[in-house]
Amino acid sequence: MGNNEDRHKITNLLREIAVHENDAGRPMLTSLVVHKGNDNNPGEGFFSIAQEFGLFDDAKDHLARLTFWTNQVTAVHNHWKNS
Repeated sequence: MGNNEDRHKITNLLREIAVHENDAGRPMLTSLVVHKGNDNNPGEGFFSIAQEFGLFDDAKDHLARLTFWTNQVTAVHNHWKNS
């Protein structure tokens, strides 16, 4: 991921997945993707698209971000476990 072009491709693919899942009414599957250089937390794109979808609006509060992310991971697991 040291290459800007690679990062851009991954970002675009994750956005497509997020949009698809959101349009289908499912939780954010992209919550399962973490950024190794960010203490294994999701990258900024995860929170940006969550804001675009109107799912999250507290971009500055670290605890709120972690709580939202954790809730999305749980929702994804619950959704697909029951499908």
